[in-house]
Amino acid sequence: MDEKIPHVFNYLCYRSFLSDYYKWHKKNTYGFSYRLMAGTLGFTSPNFLKLVIDGERNLGKESLEKITQGIGLNKLEAEYFSYLVFFDQARDTVGKNYYYGLLASLRS
Repeated sequence: MDEKIPHVFNYLCYRSFLSDYYKWHKKNTYGFSYRLMAGTLGFTSPNFLKLVIDGERNLGKESLEKITQGIGLNKLEAEYFSYLVFFDQARDTVGKNYYYGLLASLRS
């Protein structure tokens, strides 16, 4: 296929990255589903990732680690993905600005 797997550094929203990652695998892997992806990553709830992607659930530390390890992110990619999550879930402007700065530093 000429379409490449989504690269985490191209995103400022972890939900968009996960959505595109899922769509890429759905298109390129026979039988791929949210249930299969969730099970592969070690989640007991088959719809957990769909709820996360849809903005109905957030990622905690344990689920964040399952995803970064399970989808094979290297150390720098995992750090960037973690900052995406923290940026998205920050409750105030100070937190958003802090994590945005960390994201920007890793992107350069």
